[in-house]
Amino acid sequence: MLKSVCVIEFKTEKVLWMKLKMGPEMRYGKALFDLSNEHKKAGISGLAATLTEALSTGDELSSILKSQSVTKVEKNQVLQKLLDGLKADALFANFVALMCEKGRANCLLGALQWFKFYEDAASGVVKAFVKTAEKLSAAQKKSIEEFVKSNVQEAKSVELTEEVDASLVAGLRVRIGSVEYDMSVRGRLDGLRTSLI
Repeated sequence: MLKSVCVIEFKTEKVLWMKLKMGPEMRYGKALFDLSNEHKKAGISGLAATLTEALSTGDELSSILKSQSVTKVEKNQVLQKLLDGLKADALFANFVALMCEKGRANCLLGALQWFKFYEDAASGVVKAFVKTAEKLSAAQKKSIEEFVKSNVQEAKSVELTEEVDASLVAGLRVRIGSVEYDMSVRGRLDGLRTSLI
């Protein structure tokens, strides 16, 4: 069993300690995943990864998409120019244009992250973020991978990303998509505090 003090959070891309937002992001991500399956030659997966990277690292682009003073049309123009530079397939460009038209440009990064989640789930890859009080040994990592596989039936492989946080009390928290299992001391104390209030 797991003996290390750790928090495990499943993640879908390179951004550390990311939690997927539910709502329109999830629905658009699923729609994009379905489009990708129907139109394999469109290269949606590669375009989604490139655009995710651009949105994750481009503060100016992210600010434009979140700004309420920039119109839907202007947001779409900025994104279409970027997609032209990436030589994006018309299907992907139309998907992005639809999100802008519906006033959901600020949800684009979240939708792309959900797309990656669905893509990884379909291929059996589970990416887990592990937060620990101290660095994990190889045996502890293997134990965590087995724990993840036992809780995600479709998991064929597990990719772990590790972060050390000395302020962690003990126990673990597991997040799989939108489901979280909290087995941490901190979580139990918070639960106890809530029940006493």
